[in-house]
Amino acid sequence: MNSNNSRRYDVAIIGAGPVGSLCALAHARKGARVALFEANPNGYDKLKGEWLHPPASRMLNQVGLRFGTQGHVTNGFVVFPEDGSDPIPLPYPGGARGLVLPHETLVLKLREAAQNEPNIDLIWAAARPTHDGRVTYTQNGVEESVIADRLVGADGRGAVVLRLLGLTSKPMVRSRMIGVRMDGAALPMEGYGHVFCGGLGPVFMYRLGDNSVSAVVDAPHEYSSREAVDLLLNSYVPSLPADIRSSFEEAVRKRRFKFAGNTIRPRIS
Repeated sequence: MNSNNSRRYDVAIIGAGPVGSLCALAHARKGARVALFEANPNGYDKLKGEWLHPPASRMLNQVGLRFGTQGHVTNGFVVFPEDGSDPIPLPYPGGARGLVLPHETLVLKLREAAQNEPNIDLIWAAARPTHDGRVTYTQNGVEESVIADRLVGADGRGAVVLRLLGLTSKPMVRSRMIGVRMDGAALPMEGYGHVFCGGLGPVFMYRLGDNSVSAVVDAPHEYSSREAVDLLLNSYVPSLPADIRSSFEEAVRKRRFKFAGNTIRPRIS
């Protein structure tokens, strides 16, 4: 079935993740009518960004989002050298603060704000943009469409807007990220992101909850997910401080980890 009734918007945004949702709120607060599309309502349960630098934290404040005890304030980073010498603190300039919170919390809070914004229509469907400013989608077996003056692509690696513009290129995998969720771990310098050097790649740890620490390991892409436990225990545990190792080992043995690829996409524009 087809519907010929195309609604008109100032902006159509494809992808209601953190970037797309915040973009929708920013346009709507300026008076624009926004259509915000999301094809995968539950796509936030993946290894994705949880560390927000000060500019991102300020942007959330500007659209009125407060996370209270759901988030943890961060002061910057501290690097632990491979040779065991003294840690190197790298605080944010001027006392600026960042924010850490679970990716799911960030996405759901932004989508809730978008749904409550009168100038935003959140449409749960896969969007198919065309060159004439029209975006088609299917709901309940009916094909619908909207027309927008501006089209924004915020759909990550899928990038249907990039394909529409002819700007696609094949991504190249450079390494893999392994995200490990640890319980009961204590960090040497709370309030900072910890970078531990000495393994096959760096290990980044940060406080995610009162009793939860997240570790993100940069691993060579040659290793498969089946080799993850041995890889983490043998090639990364020795580079960690002794008082963190037990929590990390326990989480790894319980397979409390997720994977994501580190890819680059050469720019052709």
